[in-house]
Amino acid sequence: ADVTDMDGNFLFHGKTVRQIEVPLSQQAVEFDKQLREYLRKGYSAQADNGKTIGRAIGFVMTVYRKLAASSVAAIHTALQRRLERLRGQVGQSIDSYDDERYQGEQEEADIQKSQASPFFPGEERILEGLIEKAASLEPNDTKLHAFMDGLVEIVIKENPQEKILVFTEYRSTQRWVQAALNARFGEGSCVLIHGGMDMQERRDAIANFEEEGSAQFLVSTEAGGEGINLQHRCHIMVNYDLPWNPMRVEQRIGCIDLYGQEHDRIRIFSFILNDTIEERILKRLYTRIRIFEESIGD
Repeated sequence: ADVTDMDGNFLFHGKTVRQIEVPLSQQAVEFDKQLREYLRKGYSAQADNGKTIGRAIGFVMTVYRKLAASSVAAIHTALQRRLERLRGQVGQSIDSYDDERYQGEQEEADIQKSQASPFFPGEERILEGLIEKAASLEPNDTKLHAFMDGLVEIVIKENPQEKILVFTEYRSTQRWVQAALNARFGEGSCVLIHGGMDMQERRDAIANFEEEGSAQFLVSTEAGGEGINLQHRCHIMVNYDLPWNPMRVEQRIGCIDLYGQEHDRIRIFSFILNDTIEERILKRLYTRIRIFEESIGD
């Protein structure tokens, strides 16, 4: 951040970071309460099923919590797949990755392999209720509404040619955001990068995004968090969800906060659901950062 050229001019101009808090609707609050009860039952079953099975159940419950913070579409899809598994139905397979950069995508693949028997008595009945509630939330998704109308529309109104980079952890959330952008701005306005694409497919997506008059939005999973440089055509990045590892956030920002960025400041927007575990985790993170600053300086 302090590097200058021979004349003393800063090479990096800084960034503006804004956290956008999204209030939960009453329906969403009720769903979250019901989901928490399901998770509590799951964690209790974890303690009753031995070390190996218990750890597997605990992993699934934690991923469900993260999926719920990502998008209503992500948790809805995961719960549907869980119910299908309990009923012996074979759902759509999900790509599996042996790469730590694709953590969210790997989590989606791993929870689909969970045990085909109930974690606890009555699980199937509870899943049915959760799935019904999640489906009713999708048409009025407050987070998607805040993203589309409270951010994207405003940015595009300021500059109809603006390019926007969006990050999500999970493929189901990525598809949800892509569908909304294509529906609003036209088919082909949004391109993707995810772990299921080979290197040439990624290059094609980046070229499409950077080309004048072509795709206006690039929605990427963590697969694009390293190794893609978009500083020449993009200075706005959106965290539709936030990974629970702050270093991954820095990797995302690094896609546009690079030498050659022509705009005076890059702009980073992060969406946070109020009154959720995600909000509590972020507050804990900020508290720890302040402790480090007090101990060793800014």
